[in-house]
Amino acid sequence: MVVNESFVRHHLAGRDPIGALVRRIAEPDYPQVDFEVVGVVGNTKYGDMRNESYWYGDADGPMPPIAYVPIAQNPVPYAWSPVIVRASPGPALSAAITEQVRHLSPDTAVGFIELKAEVRQLLSGERMTAWLAGAFAVLAILLVTIGLHGLIAYLTVSRTNEIGIRLSLGATRVQIVRLVVRDSVLMVAIGVVIGVPLAVLAMRAAQTLLFGLSIMDLPTMAVAALALAVVAAAAGWLPAWRASRFNPAVVLRAD
Repeated sequence: MVVNESFVRHHLAGRDPIGALVRRIAEPDYPQVDFEVVGVVGNTKYGDMRNESYWYGDADGPMPPIAYVPIAQNPVPYAWSPVIVRASPGPALSAAITEQVRHLSPDTAVGFIELKAEVRQLLSGERMTAWLAGAFAVLAILLVTIGLHGLIAYLTVSRTNEIGIRLSLGATRVQIVRLVVRDSVLMVAIGVVIGVPLAVLAMRAAQTLLFGLSIMDLPTMAVAALALAVVAAAAGWLPAWRASRFNPAVVLRAD
């Protein structure tokens, strides 16, 4: 038999798997047989693209131990057999294979399934969920941008007198822009400190919805925080630029 890495880890831990003997206990129609391990293959999804833990128990990880044996060793042969052909799909190939099988065994029925199409169908739900999550993320960023722009614009207007005094005392327009943008980025930094722990809790629920999502996906969190900082800087730029155009004489006279 050929076994996967999970089989080696769970059943042959600490031993050289090549040459190891594995005994299958007797069951109805399946006599007791001793198998020799002749190879180890990598883990691969077998029944579910999301999680395989229901096969072997959550405590043992997401991938169950799997053993592969030649179909000739099956004491109860199947009435069917899957054969994988790696080639460019097309009607000519299907017709050639069908003709060859009929030549060897006229009573054998042949059917064809394109694996890429099957994989696309299996992943259609995940793709739809990812697109919806991405759409909501874009909407959230848009709402954050609009909200930050409105909040920073309001805070900037409320600081008109302060900005006018700073300008009259010699502050440059670059310094005013830097002041307003710095305050907006500071607000986002405080939000990130509060939001990251909440995001970790939320990702526990999202992990069951999205394939391959880790609870502690630090790169994704870092990119999200950086994106929020960029959005905050962009949202605060226009109010900051407007504040730098204030005429200190007009502002102070209005006060």
